[in-house]
Amino acid sequence: MVVGLSTGTDEFRSMLDGLSPRTDEFRLMLDGLSTSTDGFRLMLDGLSPRTDEFRSMLDGLSTGTDELLSMLVGLSTGTDEFRSMLVGLSTSTDELLSMLDGLSTRTDEFRSVLDGLPTSTDGLLSMLDGLSPRTDELLSMLDGLSTSTDGLSLGTD
Repeated sequence: MVVGLSTGTDEFRSMLDGLSPRTDEFRLMLDGLSTSTDGFRLMLDGLSPRTDEFRSMLDGLSTGTDELLSMLVGLSTGTDEFRSMLVGLSTSTDELLSMLDGLSTRTDEFRSVLDGLPTSTDGLLSMLDGLSPRTDELLSMLDGLSTSTDGLSLGTD
C-alpha cells in the first residue's frame, strides 16, 4: 500500500511540473489580451471627438433649417411643399442626433467594459503569481511524503 502511495505521489508531482509551462502560456495569452484592450481604448478615444464634431455640425444644420422655416411662414401655398421638405430634413437631423446620442451611450458602455478588462487581467495574473508558491509547497510536501514512504517500504521488506 505504501509503494502505491509513492507511485501516486510521483504521478501528482509530474502533473504539477506540467502545470508550470501552462501557467506561462496563460500569462502570455493574458498579456496579449491586455494589449488588444489598450488598442480598443485608443480607438474609442479617437471616435469620441469625431462624434462631438458631427453632432455640432448637425446642430448647426438644424438651427439653419429652423430659421428657414420661420422665414417661409407667410409665403404662398407653393412654399408649403418646400416647407414640408425642410420639416422632413429637420426631422432627419433630429433622428441623426438621437442616433449619435445612442452611439455615445454605447461607446461609454463599451469603454466601461474595456476599463474592467485590465483589472480582471491583472487579477488573473496575481492569482497565477500566488499559484507558484502553493505549487512549491505541494512539491515539498510530496518530497516529504516520498521520503517517509521510502522509509516505510524499506522496513516492510
